[in-house]
This record gives sequence, C-alpha cells and structure tokens, in this order.
Amino acid sequence: MAGPTCPERIPDIIDVPVPVMQVPLNKIATIEQTEMTQLQNLGYPVGFSTGIVYNGKQIYTNNLGTINISASEPPTSDTIYDIGSITKIFTSLALEQAVNDGLASYDSTVDEFFNDRNPPAFRVKTLQGIESKITMGMLAAHISGLPRESPDQKFHQDYNITAIFDNINALGLLWPPNSRTHYSNLGVTLIGRSLERIRNTKYEELISQKILNPLGMSSSGFEYTSNIVSKMAVGYAVVAGKLIPSPTNNLPLGFSSPAGGMYSSVNDLSNFLNAIMSPENSEKNLGISQENLRSYVNLGTWEMKDGLSSIGKSTWETFYSNGYEVKTKGGLISGFGASIAYVPQLKLGSVCLINLDSGSFGAGLTALHMDIMIPVITRYLRENSPIPKLPANVQDLLGEYTLGGYMVANVTMSQTAGYLHMNLLNIASVEARWLNDVTSPLGMAFEYRNAADGSCFAEMALGEGVVFLTPEKIIVPDFALSATK
Repeated sequence: MAGPTCPERIPDIIDVPVPVMQVPLNKIATIEQTEMTQLQNLGYPVGFSTGIVYNGKQIYTNNLGTINISASEPPTSDTIYDIGSITKIFTSLALEQAVNDGLASYDSTVDEFFNDRNPPAFRVKTLQGIESKITMGMLAAHISGLPRESPDQKFHQDYNITAIFDNINALGLLWPPNSRTHYSNLGVTLIGRSLERIRNTKYEELISQKILNPLGMSSSGFEYTSNIVSKMAVGYAVVAGKLIPSPTNNLPLGFSSPAGGMYSSVNDLSNFLNAIMSPENSEKNLGISQENLRSYVNLGTWEMKDGLSSIGKSTWETFYSNGYEVKTKGGLISGFGASIAYVPQLKLGSVCLINLDSGSFGAGLTALHMDIMIPVITRYLRENSPIPKLPANVQDLLGEYTLGGYMVANVTMSQTAGYLHMNLLNIASVEARWLNDVTSPLGMAFEYRNAADGSCFAEMALGEGVVFLTPEKIIVPDFALSATK
C-alpha cells in the first residue's frame, strides 16, 4: 500500500527588501571610500569599480577615483578594464558548452586536436622521458604538470603556433600529470586553442558568439577597437615605487589569450554572474543544460597548499565565508587587477575591477562583500522563508539506522518546526529544511521525493554526494553503505 505523498516544495530564494540590504551596502560603500583614500595617500590615485548582484538583480555599484590620472576622469560601471585570468572562467565555460554538445569531454586529450594528422603535434614527456596524455580536465584543474607560462611572445596578435608547440614539447612536464596542483596559464591556453579546432572557429570569436553576445556583454571582448579604447581605463603599473602607465595598455595577448586576454566591465560581469546563477534559464542564456551548468559551477576541486582554498575543473577557485563555499576567480595583468566571486545557492555575486596591477585589492573587496552580505541575507531568509510542510510519514523516518549492530545514522526532528537533523557516521551533522536550503551552508539539506509507488522518502545532499532516507533504510551510494532500522 502506497504511503503519503510528499508536500509541495517551496522556493529556495525570496527577495530581501531594499531597506534590509541598505545597511550592509552603506557599510560597504564607507569601507570602499576608505580604501580609495588609502590608495591616494600611498600616491596611487587610480580608480576602481565594484558591483554586487543578488537573486538576478544588480543591487549595488560603486565607482571611485579616476580612470586616467592626467585627465581626472571618474570611472562608471560601464568602464572597461582588462580582467586577466578571469578570462579562464569563460574558456572553461566554452569547454563545458562543447561537452554539452557532445563535441568533447573532460577526458579528451590535447593530442586528439594537435597531432601528426592535424599539426602541430602535441607530444610532451615527463622529466623521466615518459610521453604523457594530458586531458582537458587536467588542464582546467591545473594538474597537468605543464609549466606556468607559454613559451611565446605575448602581446602580439601574430604568432607561430608551430614554433610554440615545438617549444612546449621541448620543455616537457614539470611533474607527472594528475600528481599535484600547479597553476598554469599554458594549460588553459591549450583548452582555448583546442576549442578552436573543436568548433572550427577562432577562440576569440567563439567566446563572443557562444557567451558574450547571448548575454549582451557588449563591453567585453579581446579586440581593442578605437571604440573600446575610448571607454577603457588606463592601466597603471608601479615601477621603482612610481606609478606609470602600463607599457602593454591596449595590446592583445596573442597565443595566451584564452588564459588572460579579455577585457570587461562591472555591468557585463554582473550580467554574467546572474546568468550562471540562473540554471532555469541556462538553455536560453548559455546554450547548455541545467545539468551541465551545475557541472560548470560545482565540478570537484583540488585542495591548494593553504588547506583552506581549492581549484576545480571549471577553473573556479574557492574560499569559505560564514560557512558557505564561495566560488571566485582573480585576474592580474600589467596595469589591472580584477576579482569576481559568488555563492550559487544564495544567488549572491560580487565584482571588483581596478586600473592598478594589484591582484590582492580586488580579492580583498569581493571577500569583504561576502563577509558582510551573507549573514544579512541568510538571517532574513531564516526568519522570513515560509516553513515547508513535513510529509505525513515523517515520524517513520526518525530513529537509529544500524549496520552490523553499530549505529550508522541517527535522524531526529529539531524543536524548530520543519527541520530534520541527521548525524551520519559521526562525521556529518546536517540540519535543514529542504535540498539546497540556502540557510544551510554548503547546500547540505533534505528534500522529500515521491517514490514509484507515490510514497514519500527523503533525499539529503552531502557535499557533492547524496543520501537516501526511507522508513526502512538509509543508503549512501558514495560510501557503498546501506543500513536499516
């Protein structure tokens, strides 16, 4: 006999009223003004632009200083800045689109696209002389073993790709593939140049066609036309303690363009953040399925040496703020610094662009945005989100689940209406109301689903895995574990 069906799921996100947001946003504006004053006091009267998005809307912008010291021209949210390595997240999104279209996979190797039949051939060896296969996934996660930089002449549009590949093959690998994390601009460059052959389209045109144009990112691209230059900040470098215009202003990056050759604006990057945080519109906005968009956002990561941050196959890096995993990417190129960050389940994102070659400045401000905004948003959501109805058989889900006489999991209902609490193997303790409940950091929560017979059971997200909970048993596929009451 079928059990009771599940209650209707309620939305994950509700709008936070403007007055609630205004207090933290005012705090951010005050801090940013202090940062601008400190730059000026240090003798760096440059400019920067910031923006914050939430739930599909741009809720904050700020533009301070000047984009051209000699003209004292203030920036706007449409001012164009070079964004350096933030380019990588567009390259990896283009790879995810190719995966979505069945043209490639993360296991596709570079030599599938560069070989003797389609020269130049990619043929790299370890220091021990062992020829190695390098996959797209390794390149994106910076675990290929390749050197950091490309052996090419940067800042030139014309380059000899045969000579470059000869040099790459001669250099070889620093470490065996898949053995350690080593940041490599060359690695991501090879993704972009492989995509050219996969799509039979020049990389720079491909990014415009598949991402920038569909999202209306008209202030983003790679080609420095006179119209773009007229809207662009002058990049400044610090040389011997003095501020000078960067000698590479308005020069294309050449072969290495997929790793850092793009420019953009706060408004354009805000549109991009809103698009990748809206899986319901992924087909329309990005030409990929919701599943592939989630893959791009959540692909498994390799932990970095600091033990606190990590980097994933989608080239996003991560840090933690208020218990939430924040996806981030920074950019540093002569004359410019940039940072972008977001929390997918909160639909909260942040951008900072500066016309000074400082990578830490933007990263510090986007982290500050997260530290200030996350507590305000989650507190409001906890207090104001509608409480979901529990299934009629919720009591049947409670209790101890054992395996071989040992308790594997204990499920209880908290005093707070609507919440279930699970302790799993004494290593994971979860309390939440529904799957990806935004008030539950890391998206670990329950969702009630209908079984084939119409009865209700619970599914719990546990990091990247899931746990299935029924009145009779608990199943943890990643641990190959099944326990019964």
